[in-house]
Amino acid sequence: MSDLHLLAPVAQEEPGTRRGRSVVLAVALVLVVAAVVWLFVTLLQGSRAEARTEAALGHSAHAAGDCRAADGHLKSALNSGTVSFLDPPVDRTGLRAELTACETLERARHLAGRQEHRRAIREFGDYLASGVARYGDALGEQSEERIALGRELEAKDAEQRAVRQYAAVLADAPGTPSAKTARKRVWTLYERDVEWGSRKNPCQALDPARTWTRQAGDALAPVRAAAHDTLSWSLLRCGEQRIASGQSAANDARYQPQAFRGARAVLTRAAENYPDTKPGRLADERLDTLSAVDARAQARAAEVARERLRVATIKKQVSAALRDGDSLTRPRRTGDGTSAVHLTVRNATGRELYVAWTGRQTDSVTVPAGGKTCARAKTVTIVLEPGAYAFAVREKGGWAAGRWSLASKDFTTCVK
Repeated sequence: MSDLHLLAPVAQEEPGTRRGRSVVLAVALVLVVAAVVWLFVTLLQGSRAEARTEAALGHSAHAAGDCRAADGHLKSALNSGTVSFLDPPVDRTGLRAELTACETLERARHLAGRQEHRRAIREFGDYLASGVARYGDALGEQSEERIALGRELEAKDAEQRAVRQYAAVLADAPGTPSAKTARKRVWTLYERDVEWGSRKNPCQALDPARTWTRQAGDALAPVRAAAHDTLSWSLLRCGEQRIASGQSAANDARYQPQAFRGARAVLTRAAENYPDTKPGRLADERLDTLSAVDARAQARAAEVARERLRVATIKKQVSAALRDGDSLTRPRRTGDGTSAVHLTVRNATGRELYVAWTGRQTDSVTVPAGGKTCARAKTVTIVLEPGAYAFAVREKGGWAAGRWSLASKDFTTCVK
């Protein structure tokens, strides 16, 4: 036998030994796998905890209005602790929505800085409506933009559009400094448009007051009520003003039926729309007497017109007598008199005598026929304001005239 043949039995291992080594190897492998799994789980748990921490930091920064910081934390939360077969440690959809909302908030602030108020207001609105808005003062910043836009509209004489912006602040952010400013601006505009106008010219205040009564929203209920009160009084005062205008025109010989028709229209509106108020009741009373007032104004206009025609005729008569008639003897002073001129005219013509004069006053009088001597003549005493006058007398178609300045004395003249 060779040496190899002799050694062969020695190299063979016992079955029991082989089984023991396999067990050791298996145990070692299990320990290694367990260590790897433990390490993976530990790292995964840390990563998921970090994701939750980053999300919380992002929420906190967002709530404070620091969107730059929030952006970093929220993105870090999205990139941490994610394993496809495990539930995510954070609401990834919510975090993405929050990132978008923060971008909207920053865009709104950028537009506000550029004084693009309308666009800024819309962006703030989109942020607030996003469902993930955390920044508590976003509404305050939007309100400030509305105030700025309102002032800009006021400068462009677009007051009613400005009021809509102020009303939105009052409705959305009551109790805030912005709401206090908005309320002040609303009342300032109201008083300028309605209250001042109603005192100075109630007819011109009607349309502005009516516009304010149509303002919508609970926030404007107080100013709406004030506008209704002002409108009711303005309708009454406008009617009264138009009546006074018609009467004034009648005193100037002009009858204006449209003034009384206009008065009837606004007084009817006051009585019908505000029946249980003082201006409504007063308007109803004015309507009851309006027809009589109208008729008197018409008669007054005709009367004044006739009087003006009479005065104009007298002036023409005196002017013609001065130009073409005989000279009239100057009146003779008979006494000191009082503060007025007392001129006694004696008619010694035996016929009716027509006397006309113009100057500080214009009028005429007829002296009846009587005796044919100055002592027996019929007389008429004319009372005048002191001043320069032209006189003319007519008897049987002939005229005589003269000009004199009469002081506050007594005078007499006899026409033969």
